[in-house]
Amino acid sequence: MTQGRTYGVLVHSESDTAGALLGIQKIVTGLGWRKVVEPVSVIGTVRGRPDDCRELGAVAAATTLGY
Repeated sequence: MTQGRTYGVLVHSESDTAGALLGIQKIVTGLGWRKVVEPVSVIGTVRGRPDDCRELGAVAAATTLGY
């Protein structure tokens, strides 16, 4: 059983991430997971968003590890 687990997500695309984010939201809702950080949605290169990516990873890891 994974209900109540935490998650964070980064979605990367060359044109649009809305469909992927909607699909992920439906899946995690069905699983009963809870979002601990807002999704990072990147169109094009992730190199322009290092702070967002770093924060996503840090918050997700800290929450998963129970800090």
